[in-house]
Amino acid sequence: MQNIKNTKPWSESPWGQWTRKDSEDLIILYLNDYYNTLDDYFLKEALQIAKEDGIDIEPVMRRVRFQLS
Repeated sequence: MQNIKNTKPWSESPWGQWTRKDSEDLIILYLNDYYNTLDDYFLKEALQIAKEDGIDIEPVMRRVRFQLS
């Protein structure tokens, strides 16, 4: 069993250093998968991340479509 008292605080974890750029990169990965498979799961995930992190997804979608063409 793990000792909870000896764990690092949130700010020291790798997730504590997550940036807006990291979120955009993850959205781009999901959108690439969506455009390659047309599986709505990937689009829903990208939209959810954009919503949670306050990212305007339309410019990101245009950039991904442009790169794929």
